[in-house]
Amino acid sequence: MKKRGDSFFGLHFDFHADPNDNVTIGETLKEEDIREICRLIHPDFIQIDCKGHPGYTSYPSKLGNAMPSFLCDPLALWRKVTKEEGVALYMHYSGIYDIKYASEHENSSATDATGKTRDGFNRNYLRYANELLIPQISELAEVYGIDGVWIDGDCWAVVPDFKPDSIERFETETGAKLNGVLPAAPDDPYYYEYREYYKEKFREYVRHYVDTLHEKYPRLQIASNWAYTDHMPEAVSADVDFISGDLNPKSSLNSARYAARAIAHQNMPWDLMAWNFRFNVPVGAPDKHPTQILQEAASVISLGGGFQNYIMQSRDGSPNMNAVRKMTSLSAFMREREQFCFKGRPVHQAAILLSSYDRAHEKAARVYSREGYEKQMGLTSLLCDAGQSTEIVFEHDLDEHYSDYPLIVIPELCHGLEDKTAMGLIGYAKDGGNLLLCGKHTCEFFSKYALPYKLLPLEQYKDGNASEKDNGHGVIDNPQLPYKLLISGDTSCGSLLSPCGIVSEKAEELAFTVYNNKKVPISVIFNYGKER
Repeated sequence: MKKRGDSFFGLHFDFHADPNDNVTIGETLKEEDIREICRLIHPDFIQIDCKGHPGYTSYPSKLGNAMPSFLCDPLALWRKVTKEEGVALYMHYSGIYDIKYASEHENSSATDATGKTRDGFNRNYLRYANELLIPQISELAEVYGIDGVWIDGDCWAVVPDFKPDSIERFETETGAKLNGVLPAAPDDPYYYEYREYYKEKFREYVRHYVDTLHEKYPRLQIASNWAYTDHMPEAVSADVDFISGDLNPKSSLNSARYAARAIAHQNMPWDLMAWNFRFNVPVGAPDKHPTQILQEAASVISLGGGFQNYIMQSRDGSPNMNAVRKMTSLSAFMREREQFCFKGRPVHQAAILLSSYDRAHEKAARVYSREGYEKQMGLTSLLCDAGQSTEIVFEHDLDEHYSDYPLIVIPELCHGLEDKTAMGLIGYAKDGGNLLLCGKHTCEFFSKYALPYKLLPLEQYKDGNASEKDNGHGVIDNPQLPYKLLISGDTSCGSLLSPCGIVSEKAEELAFTVYNNKKVPISVIFNYGKER
């Protein structure tokens, strides 16, 4: 069997088994269907449902969380066929987001600052790992000989817990004195420290289960879904075997362009999963057109990664064979490009900084999430459309590597950067690098470093006088925005909601707006330091 790091193409199946479905697991599962998948599509690996977010296993586990009714042991059948066909078998296993476990173990669910229970969001990560995750994956390795696990519901399920004993542990372990004030809002004392505390608890949990399982089963391949990606933009701190995630099903192409670039630089085996179907549409979950899947695959493999396609299983665990049979074009597309793309590295041109520091200080419901990433994702698409070989880098990637990139782009910052990073970027510009600062907050942040520009404040646009008249298209008319982005005379290229004027001597004006009947530059380019 190929290891995950040598696997270019795979298929993913899951259905998050739930006893409320009132089905018998394995009722329509056929050996010939599994064999057809292997022989028709030729995947390097198949990833199937094992335990989803409801917390029930879709195989007859001995650990007390199995579905109530089985016609056969579906996992045994999948393992038998994949082993005979030489295809690696991975498990989709929901991690700390486990509704059943949290509901059945006293005080396991986290609570928010109002005391409301967050169902399914387990708060004691090590307890969960020792009582269920490690024993269950050990069962899967010993009884079924699985090749690896893809731990879902992990980093994105990390939430701060506000139960009294959690607060007490934080104070004891860190020396913080909260004096009864919960660190629930950005203005509260220790708000960011509390979130960092939970990040480290999650890192400890991942290191613990990875190291424990590797010691018992050295060949087992393990990934924590979305760890060390754009969701969790930081250096790899656990001995995972590969990095992986599943694309945003509502904007998969843009998600693929963005997420792939945020993983590729980690120097780890990696792959991304596309959903084969549309999600949250008015009726059902219709399959995407095969060409759309090819576009999403191309955006991943062009960065050197592997690609997996997610096809739903029915509620009894049998695969959707109609959807599978449409994947022959994807299989051919992948294999034709494998020798040219797999494990490739991008040519350094443009780098977009995705700041771990800035993200850590952003207010979000969950500790690791994509909230607030829209500007970075849009900037990625813009540079890709402009034909740039674009990479996304974290702070640790830039240390001693600034000069590798002809262009470094700083997207709109919410809270700024550490002084070390800011000075590194300014030094890069002085040495002849091209530094592109985007957005009002970013320009405000860098202005404190005495760069040769000044800011001209402009009032932020506020929509306080919207018309109540329908414009005939089911849309309420809004007044014309006061700020237009202008290039080349009076050609309008868009509107500005949060403008910022830039004044710099000997600067070339690229775009401007009009404020109080005066022309105000809002995009300029100027020399700073030496030329490369």
